[in-house]
Amino acid sequence: MDREEKINITSGVNLNNYFTDKFKTSILSVFIHTPLKKEQATVNRLLLKLLSNYSDKYKTAKLAEQKKAELYGVSLSEGCIKNGDTQILSISLDFIANSYTMKGEDLSEEVTSFLVTLLTEPKFDENGYFYDEDIEREKRLLKNELEGIFNDKRKYALEKGISLLFKDEPYGVSSNGSIDEIEKITKEDLKKAYLD
Repeated sequence: MDREEKINITSGVNLNNYFTDKFKTSILSVFIHTPLKKEQATVNRLLLKLLSNYSDKYKTAKLAEQKKAELYGVSLSEGCIKNGDTQILSISLDFIANSYTMKGEDLSEEVTSFLVTLLTEPKFDENGYFYDEDIEREKRLLKNELEGIFNDKRKYALEKGISLLFKDEPYGVSSNGSIDEIEKITKEDLKKAYLD
């Protein structure tokens, strides 16, 4: 049975549900569209990593992994792409279809709740900022990820070519940000990006 459901959550935010019995897994994704700007791309990418890995409810990776295991091993992925002059941040949860759960549970609601918790209840310190140790860890991981692009010669050549061709335009900015910008990011930058 295939059907589609569109729900307007608030101005500019829609929930699109597509239901089908054709697959053994379901996917829940959130896409955040924001203007692609050199000074903001790396901040947004780092923010996405923080939101994907830490929350007030799941303060440690172990707690988040336990919750994913309870949800039949839900898989979380995050990433950034660009479409024209827009940076698109995404977080996706891949989980088994309800018809394949042991007791026929409806996982959709629990998975949605988990994702909403990650996005709306960040792990902040007593001053309302992301924790320094979490920021430093994710900075290090992001730097390693961006350095890895250099080892993928095709991907690196494409990124470099686009940055040269569109040097003074938003499209020339990498959707994943740049290594040079990582260390400049402050917890104030991240808090502002989250609130925006």
